[in-house]
Amino acid sequence: MPKIPMLGVRLFDPDDNRFKLTRRFMAHLVRLRQATVEAAKSLSMTELDELVKKLPDHEVDRIDRRVGLILAARAKLPGAGHLKTEDRNALRALADGAELIAIPSEHRADEIAAELHTDMPWMGPANELAWHAMRRSVREGWKGFRLPPMLLDGPPGIGKSHWARKLGELLTAPVMVLEAGSEGASFGLVGSQRGWSGAEPGRLIRTILRTGVAKPNTDM
Repeated sequence: MPKIPMLGVRLFDPDDNRFKLTRRFMAHLVRLRQATVEAAKSLSMTELDELVKKLPDHEVDRIDRRVGLILAARAKLPGAGHLKTEDRNALRALADGAELIAIPSEHRADEIAAELHTDMPWMGPANELAWHAMRRSVREGWKGFRLPPMLLDGPPGIGKSHWARKLGELLTAPVMVLEAGSEGASFGLVGSQRGWSGAEPGRLIRTILRTGVAKPNTDM
C-alpha cells in the first residue's frame, strides 16, 4: 500500500541516553581502526569490549563531548520533546508514514460497488456516490481513495451504520464508530489539549495509531 508522512517531527529512541551513545561511538571508533572491513566484522562482543576499554582517556573525553553536543542539539529541536515516553513510543508506529487504502482499478471499483448494492440496494444514492468516487480515484491516479463526507439521513434501522461498516470491510479499511448522540463534547473525536491534566488523543488519532492506516472509515 502507498504511504504518506504523518509526523512533522523527528522521533529519537528514548533509550539513546548519554551512556549508550558514548559506548556506540567508542565501538564504532574501534571498528574503524581495524585493518580491514572483514576484521572489524569478525570482532566478537567480548573482543570489542576489551578494545573499547583500552581507548585512551583523551579519546573517551572527546567522544563524551561530542555526545553531549548531539543530545543538546536534539533537545533544541521542536517537536516531541514535551511528550511522555509512552506517547513517543506510540507515535513510532507512524515514523515511516501511514498506509493509504487505494482502489487498484476501475474493475475493482465496479466489484465493490456491485457487492455493496447487492447487500443494500435501498441505499442506491449512497452506493452510486461511493462507486463514482472509487472510479474517479483510479482515473485521476490518487494515491489513496477519498470518499467525500456523506450525511446518511433516514429513520433508525434502515442500515446507515451497517452501510458504513460494509464499505469499510470491502475497502479493507479500519472502521471507527463514534456514537455522536452519547458524546458530551468533541473531546471523544479530536482529543484534549496539553493544557488539560488528562490530555490524550481522540478516537480518530488512536485508530490511526492502532491500525497504521491514515484515513479510517469513520461512522458517526
